[in-house]
Amino acid sequence: METPVTLLTSRAIRNLILLFIILFIIQVTGQTASLDTHAPSVPLTLDNATLRITFDPVSTTWSCRDIRTETWVITHASASLVLDSSVYSSAGGTLASWSVSTTSNGLGTGNRLTIDILCASGQPRCQLQITLYDGPVFSIITTWSDINQPGSRLIQTIPFTTSAAFPVTPPETLRIIGNGFDSWDPCPSVEWPIDTADYRETCVSNWSAWIHSDTGNNNLALVSPTCTRFSVLHTMTCNGNNLAISTIQDGDSVSIDGDPIQSELTVFSAWQGDCEGMTVFGDRLSGLVSRPSQPLSLCGWSSWYAYGTAISEHLILDNAVRLMELFGEYGLTVIRVDWGWETAWGDWTATDRFPDGIAATGRRIRDLGCTPGLWCAPFSADSASIVFQNHPEWFIRNAAGDPKCVGYNYANGAWAYAFDLTHPEAAAQVRETTGILFADETGVAFLDFLTHGCAGERSIDGLNCYTNPGSTRGDAFHLGKQGLELAVPNAYRLACGAPIGFSTGSFHAMRIASDATPQWSRLVAAADTIGKRWWYRHFWDMDPDVLLARSPLTPDEAQSWCSLVALAGDTAMLGDPWDTLTNDRIQLLRHVIPAANGQAVPLDVLTRSPSRIWRMDKHGGRYLLLVNWSDAPWTIDLEKATIDAESEPWAVFDYWRREPVAIWKSGPLPIKSISPHACRLLHMKPLDALPIPVTTSRHAGGDDRFFDSVSWDPDTGTWQGQADLVPGDPTTFYFAVPDAESWFLSDVDIEASGKVTLAWEPMAEQWIRITMIIPENAMAGKETITWRARFIRVETLDCCIELTSQYFSPGDIFHCRAHVVNAAAYPIEDVGLVVILDVFGALFWAPSFSSFDSYSGPFAPGETMLDIVPAFIWPGGAGQAEDIRWYAAITDAAMTQVYGSIDIESFGWGP
Repeated sequence: METPVTLLTSRAIRNLILLFIILFIIQVTGQTASLDTHAPSVPLTLDNATLRITFDPVSTTWSCRDIRTETWVITHASASLVLDSSVYSSAGGTLASWSVSTTSNGLGTGNRLTIDILCASGQPRCQLQITLYDGPVFSIITTWSDINQPGSRLIQTIPFTTSAAFPVTPPETLRIIGNGFDSWDPCPSVEWPIDTADYRETCVSNWSAWIHSDTGNNNLALVSPTCTRFSVLHTMTCNGNNLAISTIQDGDSVSIDGDPIQSELTVFSAWQGDCEGMTVFGDRLSGLVSRPSQPLSLCGWSSWYAYGTAISEHLILDNAVRLMELFGEYGLTVIRVDWGWETAWGDWTATDRFPDGIAATGRRIRDLGCTPGLWCAPFSADSASIVFQNHPEWFIRNAAGDPKCVGYNYANGAWAYAFDLTHPEAAAQVRETTGILFADETGVAFLDFLTHGCAGERSIDGLNCYTNPGSTRGDAFHLGKQGLELAVPNAYRLACGAPIGFSTGSFHAMRIASDATPQWSRLVAAADTIGKRWWYRHFWDMDPDVLLARSPLTPDEAQSWCSLVALAGDTAMLGDPWDTLTNDRIQLLRHVIPAANGQAVPLDVLTRSPSRIWRMDKHGGRYLLLVNWSDAPWTIDLEKATIDAESEPWAVFDYWRREPVAIWKSGPLPIKSISPHACRLLHMKPLDALPIPVTTSRHAGGDDRFFDSVSWDPDTGTWQGQADLVPGDPTTFYFAVPDAESWFLSDVDIEASGKVTLAWEPMAEQWIRITMIIPENAMAGKETITWRARFIRVETLDCCIELTSQYFSPGDIFHCRAHVVNAAAYPIEDVGLVVILDVFGALFWAPSFSSFDSYSGPFAPGETMLDIVPAFIWPGGAGQAEDIRWYAAITDAAMTQVYGSIDIESFGWGP
């Protein structure tokens, strides 16, 4: 019973007025458009036979010249153009005209140089276009196009090379990071020197590569973003301290149907610094490629990682029921029937383990409240299929003229063969069978082994492997993916084992890693590929494969992998059978379903494999995932500059440990080390002059419902929003305050249809947690509640005692008042005014002058005056006394904390 007295007495001795000062400094750094500021001095050179176009980013000039005679043909500096020779001749061709125009697209605005070349007799007229864009990242786009000649069916393209000279000192500092031809390819980091200049076998081909120099911090990216017809091959050589990168077309000719032929766009980008330049590069490239609309967000379960090909309708539906009970309220919606349901590839009919057919299984999945997903390999058929046995002429041929084997169907032990998609009847078969599988459904089409659609070479010993002579594998795949768009128009199309460049613009999602299994070594390999393909989110939803939490993964390993999938991907497909999940793994998965919209970026991808520092900016804050993939402890020395968090103090919270880390103001991150195979997931918010919601316990990648609805009302000092509560599962909100002495949580209230238990308390200095829970079995399903949390700033409240005199004699008027000042613009509730009369250690609490009494709020804006002792005339015969004291303070409703200053007034009396 003496606790409040002790508290107030201690405060009274100090008699300090608590002042709050927070300085918030926002540094806004702009980016200039000058090329020499953001790009190293990297001359980019384009060659066509003897024609060379060169750009110098330092002088911002570019030129076109004949390298045989060193004759300058066109020079462009700023806005001036000079033509030094009236006629340009190359291999019998004639420079017919040139022009410069302004153009704008997804890369920004720039100048385009167009050169028309009239080729030698009997060859078409060709046009070379070079577009130069100003911006934070320097880019050149080149286009070789042939102007169609009437009646022309087969056109020979003029040999054309795009190259870039990249200075490195010494060359041994280079690392080349490839991204591969198809989504199964690994993404190796190759140290210079390399074994061969042809990078087809080492995956720096046909799509993109990054070249990183450890010294000088110069980086280069090259990509062919459209890939609708051709495949593009990058080759690299080193001459002294210059790396030369060349991009050439895959083949000499293509077939067309009355349309102009156009090669792929080849884009180079040079930048200094970390991978942020790659982010800008990806943002700009996205303007060049269309992206299909996204009919649903993919979060569910796949049978493949649980049972392989040994599946049945019973197993599928049993898992669907159980998984919906465990995860349905958390966002799991899709149940995918994977490989193994079919009698044969190509026929796509169900085995007797699906006795009523696959369509009936899909309907039963829908009846459970789920979205059905179905696996197929549309561009393939196996030797057991009727279609292969009846129509072997529909398949890509090998050198002997026989159908070319491209894989193996483990479900029925048959070899697989690839449809020739340039064959009209084969293409029609693919469209028809795929369309039947997904007829009138808007579920998920998981389209696998798509690389089989471009499995053929242009020609083999004079034998064309495609029905349509001269077709490239790009042509064949282009026809195939157009057929899939027609066959499956309403489904969410997820591509796997697909040629990356060829697939842009046609699929909603793309697998970006190899199959994962619950073995740590396999997860490390998959993480490496995910890190090097993170920027593909500009073209489709990223599918980093599968959530795995079951044994033999340790708790740390499961947590690390699930954290990466949740932050790095747009899709989250669970791969564990329901009956392998222990309670701790169930709780882990509930916090990573669904994925967090694929915003995470690997900050150290250019220097480490796999990346162990991931950053995601979201909800006005930052999510930092640190993963130790190694077998030894990771000693951390992470500075704020590394994660671009230098400008203000940050409230840092450890999500998995459910504890504050620090209010990070300067120096290295206050985490010293991370155990082998473990991770730390930090949720961070810049701490301004207001209390802020930092995170909730709901989701590792941020509670979207919470943060999308949350708002601050300055008129009432209230944070408010909505939250989804699942019965039996507590939801906790974590707030940080700028100064624990200056702000306090006054009240929390909620609006809910059912019973909700509510509690809040300080959890550490400057941290407050609010916990809500609906009792288990209190209702069916989750409930969306509205909540409000009112904070009071201490400086807005003050109080004082007013006496008519400091010494009273008989006949004087005695009057004691208390004044409460509320500087806020709204009434403040849940506080009380404590006024105590101290007579030689005997304490009397107003207004009753007994024990532990107080004046209750609310206190209106402005000044509130209370009569503590009404006016009376001091009587005679009262004796004499000194140092009688009044104490006045504002406390919380429980009288456990004092807000603002404590006022003390002493008085006495005598004759």
